[in-house]
Amino acid sequence: AQKAWNWIKSLFDDSIDLETENKLVEQQKQDAIARIEDEQQRKLAQREAQREAERRRAAAIHEATLVEIGRENLAKHRELDTEYAQRMAQNEAELAKARQEWREAIEAARKKREAKEAEAAPEGLEGPDDLINKAREALAGLGDLVHQEAQKIGVRGTFNAAAIQGLAAGDAADRTAKATEETAKNTKKLLQAAQTGGLTFA
Repeated sequence: AQKAWNWIKSLFDDSIDLETENKLVEQQKQDAIARIEDEQQRKLAQREAQREAERRRAAAIHEATLVEIGRENLAKHRELDTEYAQRMAQNEAELAKARQEWREAIEAARKKREAKEAEAAPEGLEGPDDLINKAREALAGLGDLVHQEAQKIGVRGTFNAAAIQGLAAGDAADRTAKATEETAKNTKKLLQAAQTGGLTFA
């Protein structure tokens, strides 16, 4: 449009150099285009810088978020580890206490049983072995009893020798047999009680 206007002016004014005027117009046009392009480049660079700043800010926020998440996660793990260690220590303490109470209960039961057995046993008699030994001694003394009874019968009355022998034999034999039978019964009961654990002391 400017070049066309210069051509029209040159028709009425010979002093106008159409070529020079057109070059000036072209230069102005190029300058304007350059300014526009520069402005576009400036704005483009500004937008890119703004975008880069936003990306950096977002990256920083993301990194800070990850760091915070990691810190919270680490703190949570430490808290769980501490809680687990405390529970394990508590369980170990309770287990040790239960074991100690169990040992003490066994020891108390043993002492109670021993005390009960000591109270039930008569003085000078420790257990079933002593009763068995006494029974054996009683059986061993039957021979002496028979001999003593025979001597007593031999010196009594005025019976003849046959009568004395018959009396001694009958009386002593009956008493010996009876004593032997009673002793055997008692000994058998003692042995059975000792074997079955039912022996008690009055």
